[in-house]
Amino acid sequence: MLTYNMKDKKDLFSNYIAREENLAERKEIYDWYDEQKQPLPNEASIRELEIRAKKRVFTSIRAAAVPKNTKRLLQAIAAAASISLVALMGYLYWAQKPAVLPADEQRLAQVLPGKQQAIITLPDGQVIAADDLKANESLEIGSFTITKDQNGQITYHSKHIAHVKDQMHTMQTPQAATYDLILSDGTKVRLNEQSKLTYPVAFGDGDRIVYLEGEAYFQVTKSSSSSRFIVKTARQETEVLGTKFNIKAYQKDKMIYTTLEEGSVQVQPENRRLGGVLLHPRQQAVLTEQQIRTAIVDLEVVLGWTKDLFCFDGTNTEEVLGQIARWYNIDITYEKNNRGTRYSGKIPKNLPLDQLVKLLRYADLTVNPTLNDDNRVNLIIN
Repeated sequence: MLTYNMKDKKDLFSNYIAREENLAERKEIYDWYDEQKQPLPNEASIRELEIRAKKRVFTSIRAAAVPKNTKRLLQAIAAAASISLVALMGYLYWAQKPAVLPADEQRLAQVLPGKQQAIITLPDGQVIAADDLKANESLEIGSFTITKDQNGQITYHSKHIAHVKDQMHTMQTPQAATYDLILSDGTKVRLNEQSKLTYPVAFGDGDRIVYLEGEAYFQVTKSSSSSRFIVKTARQETEVLGTKFNIKAYQKDKMIYTTLEEGSVQVQPENRRLGGVLLHPRQQAVLTEQQIRTAIVDLEVVLGWTKDLFCFDGTNTEEVLGQIARWYNIDITYEKNNRGTRYSGKIPKNLPLDQLVKLLRYADLTVNPTLNDDNRVNLIIN
């Protein structure tokens, strides 16, 4: 327990009133008041305290000799009348701060990563939870069949293409989830979290067109008729024949990223005045409202999510920590340090949170796991 004498307290309060206290002195004042163990005051008791303080001040002033310096008198009145209120406000400040509790390894081990999860919406509004289908189970709907293989991948098969080619389905993933889909032409698609792909049950003889919101990785199968495969997003079309590429086009983002792994793709902005670009492997197109530009990128970093990895490249620490927060449905407070440390490496996305924290610490990140008032995990990282 802290001990105080009256002289020390007067000095502390004087410094506080003059706004000349340091952080340690301010906390000492608040701690002193907190040790009084007084109940949290309401508005009426605050007012009563203020009135009693003023009465004591003016009583002592009338009994004392008149100071020569009137300005110092007024300062003394203001300071004395405020002492009780200062301590009271300090108590309120510390009492109302949310409690921060440590999160032990057992609590962290209970936080599991995201998983394969998606819903499929049919033209009539019917909704199918893809993760509810059992492995190697097929679901027959009219003239087509949806099959889920042992790896959890959904495949479309059509008996009569003419009956279903105009039917559009939508697959959508929630936060902390991905899903794999094989379209009727054999094209493989992996949807990242909070993404939506709209596609026909079966492609006809013309262009194969799908619509994307969010992020997806495509492995497009070449068509015998050389029909174009086109991915439409907000403000952009991406045209391919047969290739592997990634598109990141979340509505909340101001930029659209198209990254090519194999083959070639033509990226055409909706705003034709910006012109289009032809991408070659390892190139990325970045579209903004004002321009489209290209750059060579590290495919392992851009496509890490398709291999279930968090990838640090030395420059993207804050971005990857944001991915981790969403994937584990936790909070992360990132406090940048001035050491200039560049973090590089890969972390699997299938680990429980306690193991991921160990790997972050191994990468020389300081991680302090805490619990918020609602028992939600918050990692304070610097």
